[in-house]
Amino acid sequence: MRILHIGKSLPDMRIEKTILLDIGRGDEPALILYDEFKNKEFNIKEIAATKYFIKVGKKNILGFGRKGVKKQIDLIIDEFKPDLLHVHDIHNAIFVYGTKIPWIYNDHEGWSIEGKYRRPSLKLFSFRYWYHMVGWFLKYMNIIFWEDKILDNRITITVSKGISEMHTKKKALPKIMHNFPMQSEIDRDINVIKRNNSMVYIGGDFDKNDNKYRDSKGLLKIAVQECFDLTIIGNQNINSQKNIKSLGFINHYKIYNEINDIQFGLLPYKPHEFQKITDPNKVYIYTHMGLIIIGPYTYNFNHIPAFRKYNHFSEIKNLINLETQAHELPENIIKYAKENLVWEKQSEIYASVIKSLMG
Repeated sequence: MRILHIGKSLPDMRIEKTILLDIGRGDEPALILYDEFKNKEFNIKEIAATKYFIKVGKKNILGFGRKGVKKQIDLIIDEFKPDLLHVHDIHNAIFVYGTKIPWIYNDHEGWSIEGKYRRPSLKLFSFRYWYHMVGWFLKYMNIIFWEDKILDNRITITVSKGISEMHTKKKALPKIMHNFPMQSEIDRDINVIKRNNSMVYIGGDFDKNDNKYRDSKGLLKIAVQECFDLTIIGNQNINSQKNIKSLGFINHYKIYNEINDIQFGLLPYKPHEFQKITDPNKVYIYTHMGLIIIGPYTYNFNHIPAFRKYNHFSEIKNLINLETQAHELPENIIKYAKENLVWEKQSEIYASVIKSLMG
């Protein structure tokens, strides 16, 4: 069977891992990406899927000129002749809506819920504010309108229980595939002897508040004052200092080596309602490496074995100093992760979605 994925840019581990499931079943996958990301490559080097490119502008994302983008996709469909489309995220779903080829909608974000928290902060007398406000409003209204149409009686795949519940309310038939790592990522020697009180954060947004539900502003100051043994991976704008080790951006696979002896994995954000429906990949990297996770109480991680919650950043020091419980020992965390939190273990869920569509 030929499966044509429609994404935006590479690298995208969720799309890439799904393509590997296609290949493992003996299917032939291909991928459509946006033309502006033509020079980007797969993170997983063994993927040899054909890549196609389409031109998508800001006006298309806002819902204008949709027919022009659909025409580009139709030409690729005529060339590749897919049996199934696998459409990642709402903008691409808008472009293919109405096609006669069976298609899966894979919602990575929970767009209508996420969109309302993207509203610009109020600045009454700023032209720039009103410019962004108009853009946000058009985009958000477009998402609300299209999401209702796209989800109606459609089989979907998404990342979390929270988004799945939203899909169900809109008459969709959702299946959950968490952002677990692949078996090949976790087949490595893992150090169960950790550096006491050491912490790591993986992400480019540490000490920023650009995003309401990923607001970590002020934590770096606390980390310096409290002399936290903290490693930051993925932020090019933070320099190493005293007890802070900043590695900048490094390859996805090298991350595992860098955090091998660290005790705690951070989700360093102020509590926010939207966190209840998110499923960050870093949580599973932390867990497979035997780290205890520290994050705001608003995250819904009942399927994670070691998660310490806080209401305020000031509580992090006390959480670090808590006595380690038996279920929080690295060897127990790793064992649970290997038995339960592996991408390939979800392959039957994916296969059932395809079977429902294709018969």
